[in-house]
Amino acid sequence: MILSKTWASLFAPLQYTPTGQIQLVLGVLTFLIVIHRVVVTIYRLWFHPLSRYPGPKWWGASDLFWLWRTNVRGTYTREAPGLQRKFGNIVRLGPDRLMVDGSIAWTQVFSLNATVHGMDEFAKVPNQLFPGDYKTIVAAPRDEHRRMRRQLNHAFSDAALKEQEGIIGRYVEKLVDHLERASGAVDIVTWLNYTTFDVIGDLTFAESFHNLDDSSFHPYVSGFFRAIRGFAYSRMILAKPHLTPFFLIFVGWREIWTAISTMMENMKLGDSKVKARMAMGAEPKDGRRDFMTYMMRETRDGKPGFSEQEIMMNSGLLIGAGSETTASAVSGFFFFAGMSPRALEPLIEEIRSAYKSESDINLVNTQHLPYLRASIDETLRCFPTVVETPPRQSPGAMFEDKWVPRGTLLHVNQVATMRNKGNFIDAESWCPQRWLPKTHPLYDPRFEYDNKAAFKPFSYGPRDCAGKNLAYSEMRLMICRILYRLDFELVEGQEQWYTDKHVWSVWEKQPLNLRFRPRLQT
Repeated sequence: MILSKTWASLFAPLQYTPTGQIQLVLGVLTFLIVIHRVVVTIYRLWFHPLSRYPGPKWWGASDLFWLWRTNVRGTYTREAPGLQRKFGNIVRLGPDRLMVDGSIAWTQVFSLNATVHGMDEFAKVPNQLFPGDYKTIVAAPRDEHRRMRRQLNHAFSDAALKEQEGIIGRYVEKLVDHLERASGAVDIVTWLNYTTFDVIGDLTFAESFHNLDDSSFHPYVSGFFRAIRGFAYSRMILAKPHLTPFFLIFVGWREIWTAISTMMENMKLGDSKVKARMAMGAEPKDGRRDFMTYMMRETRDGKPGFSEQEIMMNSGLLIGAGSETTASAVSGFFFFAGMSPRALEPLIEEIRSAYKSESDINLVNTQHLPYLRASIDETLRCFPTVVETPPRQSPGAMFEDKWVPRGTLLHVNQVATMRNKGNFIDAESWCPQRWLPKTHPLYDPRFEYDNKAAFKPFSYGPRDCAGKNLAYSEMRLMICRILYRLDFELVEGQEQWYTDKHVWSVWEKQPLNLRFRPRLQT
């Protein structure tokens, strides 16, 4: 009897109508999918090798929680310091994703000496920033990165910087002239971006974007800012393509379409500028060398330094990395210095006592102003412009006595590392004194035990930022020239400028309004 009933139940679906059979199949598939997701979730939360790492409980079940906050809401960076305070220096962000404090990661993941199982570096993960990013110096495989870095190192050498000084100085002078002429409040964020994009345009393409001359952004530059959200949305879609319909509903298909289409249009505009520059040859003007010169040159063995596709992709990367980040850092300086006038006074005194005239200020001698360097470093600690380093992939390694399986993605969030009270005392305050040497009159022993090795604003190891010396030089020159000639103050209502900012790879910055006036002569 029991056997006959079981036999009948197995063949019962064959007696259904075609519609009924389809409904049955769909029901079974849905049931199996649900069961599969439940089993996977249970495994990830309680039995996965990373389940021993602390973190927001449900984040371990799916990458969706981290991806949504990073690429859609833009709130992950403001949450990251709190996550480290609550869970410790290693936090689980997803099924196969960890945030590691820089105090651990710089030496164990990014360092040239981070050798595990015969590997001399933890590998970069392709297509994490944008499709095809492995053809850029940021995410290229090890050997390709070495080739690209070798070519571009010449563009950022001391000799190249000396050649570039006149170009940089010309645009900085235009900036200071405008600030001096301004009769009312000035949005320093906009004017710093005008300047840094003009500089990097000239250094890359041998032609400025003319932002300063026109007092408005070149279409490529304005498109760059609008395209940032497009890159974030595209990362979300590529990471979770099966959830695209829900993504379109919750965010809005018009917003997503506009952001991604703007991104594509801006990439085409950038490609046209690259092609126009390549048509000029390696040295476009009277033997002058720009960044493209070094990319177009042959290597020592007679091979092309960069392929045409690599030049296309790396040029756009150089434009963004060499402009927006520098402008962000100097914007951050004016905010924190404006909020801390007592900490600003020694810097003004240092600059104005070091030079007899503004024309004496240059890229070389600004290196010898310790309080200026301390102010810049403290700004980069409080407001790191490279918010998160591209993730590395574990080959299988131990971190603080726990195993990290092969393929695990390891992130360093700079804001979390720099605001970690285990690394820096009084971590929430802007205190340039923390970076002064013991021989300086303003040295403060409170900061003697800061973990300064955790401070790596330009990343660390063989893949650190090739242009960090150029960035420091630009920041020093802009701050020095402005403060030598002008006094400034924050316009009322700017006190929350830094609070609750969104990040989509770079900071989304609101206007920072300042009033400038000629310095008081004493």
